[in-house]
This record gives sequence, structure tokens and C-alpha cells, in this order.
Amino acid sequence: MKVAYLKLGEGFPEHGSIDGHRFETYSSLDDFLAGGGDFDGIVIGCDDPSLTEDCIRAVRSRPSFSIAPLVLLRDLGTRTALMTDGHADTFHGVVARMQPIVARIREIPSGVVEQGQDFRLLGYLYARPDVVLTTERHWRNQEVHSYPLAQVLSDPNTPIDRWIANLVDRNYLERVELLDRLRLCPKCGGCHHNFVDACPHCRSIDIVQKPFLHCFTCGHVAPEEKFLTTGVLVCPNCLTRLRHIGADYDRPLENYVCRHGDETFAEPLVIARCLSCGAQNDPESLIPREVHSYRLSERGVLAARTGSLEDIYALFDNLNYIRPQFFENLVDWLMAVCHRHAEERFSLIGMRFRNVLELTDRIGRYRTAELVDEFALRLRETIRRTDLTTRTGRHTLWILLPKTDCPACRVLVGRFEDIRQGTLQPEGEALEYDIVTFSAPKDMVPGESARLLLSRLLGDLE
Repeated sequence: MKVAYLKLGEGFPEHGSIDGHRFETYSSLDDFLAGGGDFDGIVIGCDDPSLTEDCIRAVRSRPSFSIAPLVLLRDLGTRTALMTDGHADTFHGVVARMQPIVARIREIPSGVVEQGQDFRLLGYLYARPDVVLTTERHWRNQEVHSYPLAQVLSDPNTPIDRWIANLVDRNYLERVELLDRLRLCPKCGGCHHNFVDACPHCRSIDIVQKPFLHCFTCGHVAPEEKFLTTGVLVCPNCLTRLRHIGADYDRPLENYVCRHGDETFAEPLVIARCLSCGAQNDPESLIPREVHSYRLSERGVLAARTGSLEDIYALFDNLNYIRPQFFENLVDWLMAVCHRHAEERFSLIGMRFRNVLELTDRIGRYRTAELVDEFALRLRETIRRTDLTTRTGRHTLWILLPKTDCPACRVLVGRFEDIRQGTLQPEGEALEYDIVTFSAPKDMVPGESARLLLSRLLGDLE
């Protein structure tokens, strides 16, 4: 095993070889990157966490070292531990940590990790079957939780949470543990909030809690201080002297006063004030987000070993997908309901994608998959939870829209074109598709089943 040794601190020993494993020493990161050597692993001797992290990022940016074992000679904290294969106090320990990882990397076909960030992450986790993709928690971060390993393996400007969620949706990663549950600001996505009591009438935070009294004679409610007259309780409204609680007066639920508008109330309004952007939100409007740790799934193992993800068209199978047979049965049932109840409505949208294979030839499989995935993600955000989809062919997608008439269906079709324009690539490449719509009961043909209907619509797409 050939190891590159980045000796970036004075207190670290020199080393040449151990048990037949050769260590080639570099005194700077630039020398190592300029050398272009072929190494099975990298060991870093450095006391500066910031410099070490820069080294890790630079090393991981090289395809040949993107998933190679990387061991430190010092414990530099949680963040660097999550980005590396830990630390070892001796070079024997370095070799012991690297050997099983190198053996697993050799099981991955050549060129797989060069295919993109998905394969880098899957390959990294495959080579380390006991590693869990987990978070670093830091209160200074707007999101509080970050995934250092995913950050160092990702392409520049990749939204890490969306990338990981996409791999989970496609069953390449599986959840291990729920680490946290956050509430995000709907305006900026921050999760640092100050919860402030406020007046429910004017939302002013200038409120004070006081004891209140309720006069039984006239029903007047006011702070206790307004009933006190020369040491006795007298209603300021009807001037009745209040002697006995429960008979002349009692203490009502109201016990807050707004100094801004002089309103009284029993319970204050709670406002979640975002400390990142200043937005004032009701707690119910905060967006819940669960934070998990992840590990490689069986499907992820297969992808890392074969260097192949699923068929690109299968990216659409996360859109409230149901099996084609069940989809047909559901359309048959809806058509029967429309025959019996004239007020019932539903619509179908058929989409046939024309140029996915041509895009693969022009911009490559990985970028085409990213484009299709982005289109599918935005499509999922557009359709409702009650809308269902299926595929009756590799490139034919059907969307079932319950309780939707023809005008509403056409509005949704217009949004699809906006999505297509929104995923337009810098060189002008975009998904091209044909579309057909059907709305019941307007477009129903007597005696036509769902299977015949889909066949007729499919003919219009071809």
C-alpha cells in the first residue's frame, strides 16, 4: 500500500515505510497536488483544524482521491472526524485503519466515482460499511445541522439537504436515527427563533400581567388597581363597594393588559420572531423539518458495485406513484362514479418525453439525470397530495387529478411549461414532451374502459 504523508506541522515524525507499506512525505499541500502521484491513502499531520479542512477539501476534489482513506495524526474535533476516517496516534494505526477501506474500494469498478457526486457519496459509504452519514450541530449555522461529509463530496453550490433527500427518495440511502426536529422560518429557512408573548389584538409586545376583578353588579372587568379607592374595593363603573369575593366580585380569566392599545385579554399571542431575517410568524406557520442520520441501503450498495443508477425515467416514480394496474382500476371506478353522479369530475394528463435519450448523448447521462430529477422535483411540488401518477411505458407519465374539471386541468398544464422553462440548461437544453388531457364527464365515450381510454390517449401522444 502506497500512502501520501502530508507533514504540515513541526511536531510530526518523519516516516518512510512500515511493514512493506511505503509513505511518501510532502511538506505542503501544493507539493502533494503538483506531484500527481498514485496513492492508496493519505495521512495528514497538522495541528490547525482550518488548514486541515482545506487540505481535506482539496484532496477530495481530486477524482482519484475522492473516496480514498484519509487519516489524521491528531484529533482535531468532531467536524474533521466526520470528514475523514478518524485519527491514529501511530503509523501502525494509520495502516490498520486504511487497509479494510482500500480492500473495499478495489471492489468498485474503475471510473465509477468519476460519474458524479451521487457515486462519490455511495462509493465512500460502500468502502466504509460501518460509517453513518450524520450531522455536525453548531448554533452559528442558520440550519444548525450540517453534513460535513456530504459537503466535502458534493459538487460546488449543491443544496445538500435536497441532494440527500433525493437519494433517500430513490432508496439509495436509508434513515438510521432521528437526530432532531426543527421548525424553519417560511421566509428564509432559518431555525433560530425568539418566541415572544404579544397582544392578540394589535400584536404589540408591550404587555403586562396584572390581577383583574369582575364586578357582579354591573359586569365591569378591569385591573385590580382601578378598584382600589382609599384602601377599599369600589367598582369604578357603578361605584358599588365590593366586600365579599364570590358574592360581590370574583377574579376573571383576563389578567393581561396591552400598554399600546389598552386592551385586556386572558392569553397572549405567541409570535415566533426569526433571528435571521426578522420575520414575525405564528408558531403554526413554521415549517417542520426532521434531521436524520443515514446509511447506505441495499440499492445503494448495488449502485456502487455496478456503477449504474436506475433508469432515468424512473425518477418520475416518486410522484405519488401507484402501479399501472391499480391506476387503471381507479380510473374505471371514477368513470363509473361520473356515470352515476353527474356532478363528479376528474381529469387525466398524459406526458410523453421525447428527447431524454438525445439529451443523454449531448450532455451526458449524469447531467440528464439531474435535469430530469429537477423537473420531477418541481412537478411534485406542483401537483397535490391527492393527485396520483403511473408510468405505462418508459417515457409515458400519467397524472390522475380527482375533483378537477377541464379549466383547472389546463391551468396545471400551463404550470408544467413554466417548470420546463425553469429547468432550462445554460446551453439551451431542456426536456421536450408531448401532452394530452382528458376531463370527465365531458370527454367520456360510452362503453369505454380505462384501458381503452389510456390506449386512445396514448395514440394522440404518438
